Amino acid sequence: MTPGAQDRRRKELHLTDRGTELERKLHERQRTLFAAALEEAGPEAAEGWRAMLAPLAGQDWTAFTASAAERRAPQRP
Repeated sequence: MTPGAQDRRRKELHLTDRGTELERKLHERQRTLFAAALEEAGPEAAEGWRAMLAPLAGQDWTAFTASAAERRAPQRP
């Protein structure tokens, strides 16, 4: 734990290298499961899910959708 940058009473936790790898694997698996579920549910259900998430995410929604679009874009060599 390290003190917060603006408030030293706040303790910030950081993942170890092993924890970072575990989080990456779990997040990858979760993304795969969500993608499969949304694909199976169809485009209307997927759009409904996104419409429901947008107000929950607030300002972060723009950053999330931008990064999701980047992940879906074809990779260039």
